[in-house]
Amino acid sequence: MDSAAEKLIRDASYMIEDENLYGAMQLLDALLKRDPRNVSALLNKGAVLQNLGHTRRAVACYDRALRAEPGNHDALLNKGSALHAEGDYKDAIACYDLLLRGGKASPLALLYKGLSLAELGALEDAIRHFDEALGGDPELELARISRDMAQKTLDENTDPRGVP
Repeated sequence: MDSAAEKLIRDASYMIEDENLYGAMQLLDALLKRDPRNVSALLNKGAVLQNLGHTRRAVACYDRALRAEPGNHDALLNKGSALHAEGDYKDAIACYDLLLRGGKASPLALLYKGLSLAELGALEDAIRHFDEALGGDPELELARISRDMAQKTLDENTDPRGVP
């Protein structure tokens, strides 16, 4: 990436931090007009769109990033997160599975997969993923909270003989 593109990305990131999402979008669109396959710009634009509630458009940005750089960790993680937000848990899980199959058992991918599994009612699998996430990052508080909630729900829906 050339220095001008890096500066635009940096400026857009500052705007995002300052919650000037529309200004960031203008910079990212200008960069993507010059370089439509700029993965960093696509990821940032996807994040801005997601923050603005345009989840499907965000997914399209993540897909473009994946076409430009197949297997990109951030694009898969963000796409999965966006799909989860849309209630498309099975497709979100497919994104996380691609990450986990790729040898990158990132705690976030494990956590996010656990969240999607929990939404589908697969609480035992979700708990296993939360535990694995905590094994990779013991400070990942959302994994701990989600694990405890899933375990509580599982316990409340199981009779004393252990039958769900």
